[in-house]
Amino acid sequence: MIVLIEMLKEAALQGLIFGLVVMGVYLTSRVIRCDDLSVEGSFGFGGALAAFTLLEGMHPMWTLPISVLAGGCVGTVTGILHTKFKLHHLIAGIVVTTAFYSINLKMAGANVSLMGIETVFDWMPIKGEWGSFLALGAIVLAIFGAVNYFLKTEVGFVIRASGCNPALLASLGKNVQKYKILGFCLAGACSGLAGGLFVQLTTFYSLTGSMGMMMMGLTGLIIAEMFTASFSLALVIGAMICQAFFALTIALGVDPSWNYLIKGVLIVAFLQLSQSPLLASERRFA
Repeated sequence: MIVLIEMLKEAALQGLIFGLVVMGVYLTSRVIRCDDLSVEGSFGFGGALAAFTLLEGMHPMWTLPISVLAGGCVGTVTGILHTKFKLHHLIAGIVVTTAFYSINLKMAGANVSLMGIETVFDWMPIKGEWGSFLALGAIVLAIFGAVNYFLKTEVGFVIRASGCNPALLASLGKNVQKYKILGFCLAGACSGLAGGLFVQLTTFYSLTGSMGMMMMGLTGLIIAEMFTASFSLALVIGAMICQAFFALTIALGVDPSWNYLIKGVLIVAFLQLSQSPLLASERRFA
């Protein structure tokens, strides 16, 4: 039982970070209506750049905006390939993720330990798990508040329209492609920050650590939409519930090599559950 509680604590910590990934998936999948597979690329690039800059002696606080910019660049490249070069958004995401795999390998290597190097969590006034939880909670709330506010601005409404009614925007003389690229950029920035925070929390960078981020983000999004379809903190809760399932499988002694199969099964299971008449009616009257 004690082991399970410790694992659930770790799942809650990582769930806060992966809540940023779920936000990114929401922005592409639900706002601009273009599923973005480069979420894994932006998460990995944000983590690789954080590891690289920390090893070079940069102050850990500066690695956060750098991870945001790194993820935003990945998203922007995906958006440009999709809008300017007319690649399908799924193919664009695959191309970008594959390309940044090589960049991450060249920059940070396959595996890097950050033990003994100061991270952003060492600069928190409260140390330990509670300090990390409060710090991550504050960062996630700040990002959520900023994105939520932005989506309610004029530019935010135009970005929404670029997904749900691009023909109307074009008739109003708006550049639909530009706003879609901005949507990809925002999504990548959220995922890049998640990658940087994850590396600093675990004090370890792995080239394969970003594998499955898209599936995890999609699972968290499906869980969140069982509560509400709007952009809300349910996205973070969905990520935490998703991580709790993985913590439970580890506590039960399930071989970690089955994790990706479990993720696939979870997606199918929650999709079926979300389509139940009871949950559909609750969302309709919420």
